[in-house]
Amino acid sequence: MSRIIVKNLPRHFTEQRFRSHFASKGEVTDVKLIYTKAGKFRRFGYIGYRTDEDAEAAQAYFNGTFIDTSRVEVEIAKPQGDASLPRAWSVYTEGTSLYNKTHEIKDAKKAAHDKPQQQQQRTTQTAIRTLYNELLRGKQDDPRFKEFLQIMAPRAKNRTWTNDDYSSWHTDELAAINGAVAARREQIESTAADSKTDAGEVEEEDANAEAPPAEQPASSAALSDMEWLRMHMSAKIDDGDDADGDAAAAATAGKPVAEKAAPEKAAVAPPSKADQKPDPAEAVAAAIAQIEETGRLFVRNLPYMATEDDLRSAFEKFGPLSEVHMPISKDTKRPKGFAYILFLMPEHAVKAYRALDNKVFLGRLLHVLPGKEKPQPREQADAHDGFKSGVKKERDAQKKALAGDSFNWNSLYMS
Repeated sequence: MSRIIVKNLPRHFTEQRFRSHFASKGEVTDVKLIYTKAGKFRRFGYIGYRTDEDAEAAQAYFNGTFIDTSRVEVEIAKPQGDASLPRAWSVYTEGTSLYNKTHEIKDAKKAAHDKPQQQQQRTTQTAIRTLYNELLRGKQDDPRFKEFLQIMAPRAKNRTWTNDDYSSWHTDELAAINGAVAARREQIESTAADSKTDAGEVEEEDANAEAPPAEQPASSAALSDMEWLRMHMSAKIDDGDDADGDAAAAATAGKPVAEKAAPEKAAVAPPSKADQKPDPAEAVAAAIAQIEETGRLFVRNLPYMATEDDLRSAFEKFGPLSEVHMPISKDTKRPKGFAYILFLMPEHAVKAYRALDNKVFLGRLLHVLPGKEKPQPREQADAHDGFKSGVKKERDAQKKALAGDSFNWNSLYMS
């Protein structure tokens, strides 16, 4: 492998410094620093060398050395899909748990695994709530029990600016609270009595109303003020209470339960085709189908010092080649960094595509794509399709046709 990975680079490192620092151990063909989509440097990068020997020498020489004040780790880069690669864990890598959590992406397998656990958790909460109501009944007037509830309450429910010692309240304060509760109780009971319908049917009140169901249990008169107030509280601090927990709590207190209306879910528009990511398996199948028709490959991300001989030696392993074409820039007289490979047999082109795509070649990652059919020469296209040339080419054709005519104008003739 002629490519190395360098970790723990300085934060303000540049590609120019990166290249010059590692160029002392061989001819560098590729330099790449890794950034996030937001432009944040992830402090690692890749260096490509022309030969495997240069990469191994650079790894042995630079590993454990310092760049500025950072001690770098240098390893031989492994190809994509290698079995020895460690499991990805970065928050910037798609598919990891941290990435899914940051971008609020739900994993279907994890959701299916968590569903029975959530059901068990709801059942446990229901049992705890029922037990709490059973313990609470008949002990509202016990000062020691009140003190215990205040001490064991969650910190979020305790107000640090209030007096936490509930048992130290004076008798007149408790009497005022009981009087307010009793007055509120009489008001609600009188309102409920006026709203009774025939046959004992009671219209369901709105979920946010404070009025209780009109049909009161027979044991309400024996309830204490605190327990009665708890039964008629409609506002819920915890929105996570489910219907099973409410039914269990109400059944313990002797209260009829009204069915909850299921919350309406907002309609979510299906993602458009442009937003959906293409399936990799389908893309590979489409590419192989095109290669089987043409037998031609388009290879890009080549080093500029690559030659046709280098390409032939890399692709002739899979079958005989018919043509290797490397376009040359008119300005620099150097290769443009891509090439076309034509195999005699399309089956050999498919093998080369599967073996060399995203693999290291002269220190760079090859991108092998299906190539289109080789275009025909212009003369053959003109003769086959009847292509009409430009005005200048038509004049040249007329001159060639008249060249064999004995009669012609004198070159000194002037109009």
